[in-house]
Amino acid sequence: FSLVINQRPLSIRAVTNTKAYDGTTLAAAVPVVIGLQEGDLIAGLSQAYTSPTQGIDKTLVPSGSVVDGASGNNYVVTFVQ
Repeated sequence: FSLVINQRPLSIRAVTNTKAYDGTTLAAAVPVVIGLQEGDLIAGLSQAYTSPTQGIDKTLVPSGSVVDGASGNNYVVTFVQ
């Protein structure tokens, strides 16, 4: 018989962040990770604004990479802004 092992879905979601204007796109808040299995981790987990200009309703983009012993291939990663 044959067995199929599917990749696990993993979501990295940006979270609300507030900051004073400093001319950078850096955000202090850390994205939420949903679906990561015990023993695996996310390297470089962060989020940043798409523009350094001040304003409201700014877009935050999460980032990070899976460290799972398989070059991240155990997961299907979705980044949610």
